[in-house]
Amino acid sequence: GLAAALSGGDVLMVDCSQRAIEMSQRTFEHHGIKGNWCVDDAWKFLANLNEKFDLIVIDPPALVTDKSHFNIAKGAYMSLIEKGFSHLTEKGILVFASCSSFVKRKHLLQWGEKSFHKLGIQAHVIYQSGHEKDHPVPDFLPSMRYLECLAWQLI
Repeated sequence: GLAAALSGGDVLMVDCSQRAIEMSQRTFEHHGIKGNWCVDDAWKFLANLNEKFDLIVIDPPALVTDKSHFNIAKGAYMSLIEKGFSHLTEKGILVFASCSSFVKRKHLLQWGEKSFHKLGIQAHVIYQSGHEKDHPVPDFLPSMRYLECLAWQLI
């Protein structure tokens, strides 16, 4: 949100943590920029939303902290991705991040594809990333590979 606002964008940040919102507000004040905030649960917020956005960034907390949680979390991730797609403007961009080591990029790709097929829209991946050089993952500890990020654009 900060990067978008610094670039002149009108931003709305939603988080279930009042403390996180307050920290974000102080950061915006420090930089002399404006933003909009809402303390709310992302699923509830997106379910009640009647607006469309050019860019939506969804970065949930780790939903799969144990392999046995995968199937339950899969539904939660897919729900967020689908709701994100449904609130995009024409040619809008959805950025989705995961910080669960059991969720791989292939899963996000599959869930995104299922979501936009279900919604009857078309999208393509415009960005993929994982760990950057400042966050190395040793070959002998692949379980440390837990950051994934994808961006889709509606076409």
